[in-house]
Amino acid sequence: MSQSLPRPPLDGGSEEQKAISAILERDSALKARIAAIEARRERDTRRASVGSVLVIVLALAAAYLWFGDPPFLRRKPVPGPSPSSLHAGARFSLYLLGCRLEEFRLKHGRLPDRLDALGSVPAAVSYERIDRRNYVLRYTGVQPPIVYDSSMGNLSQLTGLAVESLGVSVSENRP
Repeated sequence: MSQSLPRPPLDGGSEEQKAISAILERDSALKARIAAIEARRERDTRRASVGSVLVIVLALAAAYLWFGDPPFLRRKPVPGPSPSSLHAGARFSLYLLGCRLEEFRLKHGRLPDRLDALGSVPAAVSYERIDRRNYVLRYTGVQPPIVYDSSMGNLSQLTGLAVESLGVSVSENRP
C-alpha cells in the first residue's frame, strides 16, 4: 500500500488544497472498497473450496456404498424352514381344512363340490369328493405328498406330532 500524504486543513484553504483533499478522500474510499472486495473474494474462495471438498467426499462415500459392498450393509440370509416343519405345517393346514369341510357338511348336509366354497385355500391342496360324506385331501407342496382320506380315519389323526412340532396347543377338554 502507498503511504498516505498528510491532509491539509480544510478550513479556508485554497481551491487546490480542496481539490487535493477531495482526491485523497476518494482514493482512500476506493482503497477501502477494493480491500472489502478482496476480503469477500477470499472468503468466497474458502467457501467454494470447502464445498468442493464436501461434494467430493460425499461422492466417494456414495460410490463406496453403491459399488463397494460394505460388510455393515450385508444382510445375513435367513434360513428357510426345515423340511420337518414344512411337513408339520402342511399336515396342520390339511387338518384345519378338514375341519372347515366338516363344518360345511354339518351346516349344508353335503360336502362342497369345490374347495372354493370354503374361502381361501392353499394352492398346493387338491380336493376330491367321493360321496356325500367322504372326501380326499392332497397336499402336494411337500415331499412326500400328504393324502388324507376321510373314510380311513379320524381327522385328528392327521395332525399326529405336527401340532407339537409347530407349538400349537390343543385343548384335551372337548365336550
